[in-house]
Amino acid sequence: MSPTNYPGNLIALNGLLLLIPVLFFSTVSNAQKELPLLTEKPGSFEFISRTDYNRPECGFTKSEVTEHLKEISALANAVRRNPVLAENKGFDARVRVYNINCTDQGAYGIPARISFEFISWYRQENGQPGRITIEPPEWTVIVNRQKPGSYPFAAPEFSGDKNYFILPPKRETIRRGVDLYDGEVYVLYNPDRPPYWLPVTVEEAFNKLRAYWGSQPDKFTVDFMMKAIETEYAAIPESDRSKPAYYGGSAGTTGVSANRSYAPLYRINPEYWNRKLPRSAIQFMYLRIISNRKFLSDRTAESLKNFSTSYNLYRFEESLDTSDVFRLIPLLR
Repeated sequence: MSPTNYPGNLIALNGLLLLIPVLFFSTVSNAQKELPLLTEKPGSFEFISRTDYNRPECGFTKSEVTEHLKEISALANAVRRNPVLAENKGFDARVRVYNINCTDQGAYGIPARISFEFISWYRQENGQPGRITIEPPEWTVIVNRQKPGSYPFAAPEFSGDKNYFILPPKRETIRRGVDLYDGEVYVLYNPDRPPYWLPVTVEEAFNKLRAYWGSQPDKFTVDFMMKAIETEYAAIPESDRSKPAYYGGSAGTTGVSANRSYAPLYRINPEYWNRKLPRSAIQFMYLRIISNRKFLSDRTAESLKNFSTSYNLYRFEESLDTSDVFRLIPLLR
């Protein structure tokens, strides 16, 4: 399941409506410029200090937001140590902070999407330097959002509950406090805490299915699904019902089984958060680094050849490696 090779879509699978996840490429400009890029022009680095990125209904105080911006500024400085950003030639860099839903179950810290924007310089027809500042190409880090449901980590919901989700089957811990999913998405967390996500058991998954389909208005569909749920549950050995649940398209109508060859089911764990810390503290983050090195190299070369204003983002993404990830670990509390 390589995130660089398949599109996202809504599909009806085994009676369940699922959003198939996409780990999107960073938002980029598809426009190709015939005007040459000014690859050696010294650039600037700007942190856009916003105080309105959290919605009023979140209830965070002005002082909490101010302290959180200090945490984000430290994160931006850590990312800036990347060689492309440190050299900063051919583009102006901006760091912008965006809203993220603060109503997730068990949410505690101030959530935010931190966008690193790459505004490429090019030579205009009149010979003067020019740049496009509207919606420039960007790379993103998500902080303090425990639910994997936004860029760069989209996970399909299970049975209508946003706090239950299906994850890629490939997961590895590459360093204490850093988990890697599907070879590309890095989750940074405090390893001295309870797990940030918990595996869902087969029993729990079937209870979720019962609750979801039992609440639907279409009686015909409800009757069909409830019968399938009970039939398939009865066929599962009792010894398997307390095991972790997995979702696979061939596992009957429900898709739920204890078959480890399928994708695992998880839910968020509200007990992960240290609520003694201020809400401004960064306790959780995730980001994406594309793992296909040839793809990255070819894309960078092609964008330079075609004078694409995405060139500087692409060479930044090509330069990323685990050292950029590990520099963020000290920011976690």
